[in-house]
Amino acid sequence: MHGATSFISLLWVIILAVLVPLVLNRFKWLKIPIVVGEILAGILFGRSGFNLIHDDPVLNVISAFGFSFLMFLAGMEIDFSMINLGNGGKQGWKKNPAVLSILIFGGTLLTASLFALGMAHLGLVGHWTTMALILSTTSLGVVVPVLKENKLSLGPYGQTLLLSALVADFATMFLITIEATVMASGLTTDVLLVSILFVAFLVFYRSGTVISHWKPLQKAILELAGSTSQIRVRGSLALMLTFVALSEKLGAEVFLGAFLAGAVIRLLYARQSEELYRKLDAIGFGFFIPVFFITVGAEFNLAVLISDWKVIYLFLSLLAAAYLVKLLPSLIMVTGFSWKKAISGGFLLSSRLTLIIATAAIGLRLGMINPTTNSAIILIAIVTCSLSPALFTALMEKEVGPKKVRPVLIAGGNRVAILFARRLAIRGIPTILLQKSAIRAEKFQWKGSDTVQCDLLDEDTWNKAGVKLSKRVVVATENDDITLKVARFLKTTMGVERIVAWVQHIENLSMFGELGVVAVNPLINGAAALDMLINTPNTYQILSREVGDKEVLEVRLIEPEFIGKPLRKIHIPGDILILSIRRGEEVLVPHGDTVLHRGDCITLLGSKDLMESAALLLGRVGCNDVSSQDQKLSKHL
Repeated sequence: MHGATSFISLLWVIILAVLVPLVLNRFKWLKIPIVVGEILAGILFGRSGFNLIHDDPVLNVISAFGFSFLMFLAGMEIDFSMINLGNGGKQGWKKNPAVLSILIFGGTLLTASLFALGMAHLGLVGHWTTMALILSTTSLGVVVPVLKENKLSLGPYGQTLLLSALVADFATMFLITIEATVMASGLTTDVLLVSILFVAFLVFYRSGTVISHWKPLQKAILELAGSTSQIRVRGSLALMLTFVALSEKLGAEVFLGAFLAGAVIRLLYARQSEELYRKLDAIGFGFFIPVFFITVGAEFNLAVLISDWKVIYLFLSLLAAAYLVKLLPSLIMVTGFSWKKAISGGFLLSSRLTLIIATAAIGLRLGMINPTTNSAIILIAIVTCSLSPALFTALMEKEVGPKKVRPVLIAGGNRVAILFARRLAIRGIPTILLQKSAIRAEKFQWKGSDTVQCDLLDEDTWNKAGVKLSKRVVVATENDDITLKVARFLKTTMGVERIVAWVQHIENLSMFGELGVVAVNPLINGAAALDMLINTPNTYQILSREVGDKEVLEVRLIEPEFIGKPLRKIHIPGDILILSIRRGEEVLVPHGDTVLHRGDCITLLGSKDLMESAALLLGRVGCNDVSSQDQKLSKHL
């Protein structure tokens, strides 16, 4: 067995998989998606560069599995509640992902056919139908990770792009299969065998729905879900491989089976088991998927392509067509989204990778395209899958704008202030701690806090700290008199509207209330905590934990699409729940008939990885005002 198997190439690939995210994180100004970085790293260290990664059976198997796993995760990303041709409300079809994706592909196929006919007339290509299908492809394998990386896979816009890539991949593969069958042996019934995959999809979904309600099985799955068993992960992988093997047996592309398996998991769990989703994401994007992308780059042979100028000439023509056949149909998205989003989506849908290479290989084998055209198509795949995600990310950053997290300024340095700064740091919220004592300031700086030693009543210090930009100040000193003096200075001299003060003695609360400062007292806090522990212990656990998979976030509703609609007609993706709605001084308990108003402060509860997408849908504006119920209560004590 010695020498039969080598892990050297796989080792180089894994090293690159570790280094690429670290390098891109270090040089963020490059704005290169991780997927693109992995492909470029493969080119650099593969046959076109240092030639350290070679063709190897072990690497080929893992790479193929990585592609299947990527398609499997893509199936899990589809939000089936949005695949509704009649959905859209007042917007009608304008923001309906299913309708838009079908219209985009129809426009793509028509535009690609016109370009292919023109190129055939000029003698650049042979069979125009084959070239039209090649130009119509989109790389679902590139679209999925880019959308996930930009946190856009949820919501109407992300789902429109996701479904557009899915429709393009499915339709082009099906059509090229029909064409290849006709060219090879005439029209036969072999193509109909693919329908068995869809029958299997329905069978597994229906049977899974029934079996999942069997209590003995539910109990066994819960007992084996953790530890070394990981029964849900094992079951998901077994399902994926079942569909992949079935696809292979039927002569269909394995990505189709892998995608359908992921769709079954999505339908069965419907985001109810975020832990399973995270584990599968970790397995895929942590190992198998990077191996696939790096291997694609490693197998590219640049020397062969640049040796023939005819390839470069044909490549430029195909590159222009490759972008135009996606950008022009994508402009239909301006009916429901902005121009920048429509153009950005067109660039992302222009990404092509595995499917275009596979389609070209079929055309080459059947004589429908020549080797020169095949080489140009491979170069198209490399360029578009590298350039398109970068263009999409750059344009979307200008559209949405970078999220600016303003620091919270904390005056003083008692234990409560330090614990508060620590909790904010865990959530990624920056803090600036202003401390009068030089010794304590140095101590806290050593612990990693952004600390400034200064006079708490110095106007220049507060201006340098950015008090006018932050507008969020917490005062927590060791003495109530000092706290009151600093709060009054900030309120009257600095003009800070939002001040929260830690008041140790309950009899001092009224003075802070008269000043318009929200006061927090240990006695009131303790009583509120005991109340929650007795009546709503789960809520207390969510609000008090420092680390966890759930997060509570307040968002101000400004998105016109949701204003004036009842909650039952609003779809917030994932496991996000609406806990409460605050409208002025009134706190509403949400139900299906609750109509949302502009400016409502909505309290959300859900997974951290989905909270960003939910906030984007509603408006991504935080609630700056805080409840004064505790202040009102303190007046009666």
